[in-house]
Amino acid sequence: VVFLFFFCCLIYTRIYLCDNVTTIQSRCKDVLVALQYTFTNRMKMTKLYELILLRFYVGIEGQRIMNQVENDYDVYSYFRRYENTIPHCDQNMQLKQRKKTGGTCIYISPRGHIIHARDLHNESGSGKQMLMDMMIRGVLKEMVREKIKLFTQSNWISFFMVYTASGPIRDENFPMLAFGKRYPNTQPGLLIPNPFFVSPRWWDDNVASMLQKSVSRPWHERSPKALFRGACGPGAHARFELLRLRDPQNLLDVGFTKVDGYSNVKECVSDLAFQLNGTKDDIEFILNHRIKAHVPQTNFSYYRYLLHMPGSATGSYSRNLQYLWSHGSVVLIWKNTASEWYYQHLRDGVHYVSVDVTNIYPLLQSLDADPYLQLRLRRGSTSFASTYLSGRSLT
Repeated sequence: VVFLFFFCCLIYTRIYLCDNVTTIQSRCKDVLVALQYTFTNRMKMTKLYELILLRFYVGIEGQRIMNQVENDYDVYSYFRRYENTIPHCDQNMQLKQRKKTGGTCIYISPRGHIIHARDLHNESGSGKQMLMDMMIRGVLKEMVREKIKLFTQSNWISFFMVYTASGPIRDENFPMLAFGKRYPNTQPGLLIPNPFFVSPRWWDDNVASMLQKSVSRPWHERSPKALFRGACGPGAHARFELLRLRDPQNLLDVGFTKVDGYSNVKECVSDLAFQLNGTKDDIEFILNHRIKAHVPQTNFSYYRYLLHMPGSATGSYSRNLQYLWSHGSVVLIWKNTASEWYYQHLRDGVHYVSVDVTNIYPLLQSLDADPYLQLRLRRGSTSFASTYLSGRSLT
């Protein structure tokens, strides 16, 4: 009986409230979130039933909105713990504990003024703080343009922004936001887009530019190698494992381009070798054959396969991944536990292929011999970018 009641509610709201996509965006999102919460938490329904009901509710044209609602549901779940009032970020706490937090409070006034509680100009997060400021301003501008009301007449918004790549290390009674988590199943906080998206408008323009270049580079003229470039740092364990692989079939175009956290690349490679039981031959091989020139993003589409690796600082997320989806290439992701806000939507074998030291060579061989699989994965990566990584999704 309860199931039939809610099913009738779905039909009613679908017909009388949500007669077009625009209306769904502006008037039905809260209803969708509430229904999803009811079905998943109160009735203990399976994910299959949940998706069937949501697909019916939003219709074929509302697929993009359903993806948006899934993201909003994460936000809804996070803030549901606050019964009535969301506490402001505690400046006194963050000053006392700043060496342990790796971030700072951010306050936003009803008029869109932004206050950063601590200037990180002498710390490693200074660049991210500057870009985060640009990102917030870009999002606020888009919300004004779309007439989305965020503030009442007098309320401010505040949250603690964690800038470290590994993510939050403890919870607080006020909102904790982060760009990535190394161990997402155990770490607190709400994941949001990292500031290297810059702003919704800038990101859309960047993606459009990359897509335009990729169209001008035919698949048969692209290099059949897997491309990776990145820094050597204290957390670059996975990168070291990749770069010390010998490549007799010449399937890899991978290398370190710079160093983070060490005085030079040799020192970094030697330290990683010590930590990972590497040999002297491994060190010499990397230094002689795996120190490469930087490849600009505009040239990514000269390659059929783009390889994403965990970050160099802590082995957590790397922003490099967000730049790989718009080149008409097959995306390969090195197996790891780190997560960003959009990873939950990624599907192995649909949008990308997961790799590690045990399968990267046979996988590249099988991919290059299967044009149908290549095409399917290329379409999957492009579709993922347009659905989940658009400027509108960032907002």
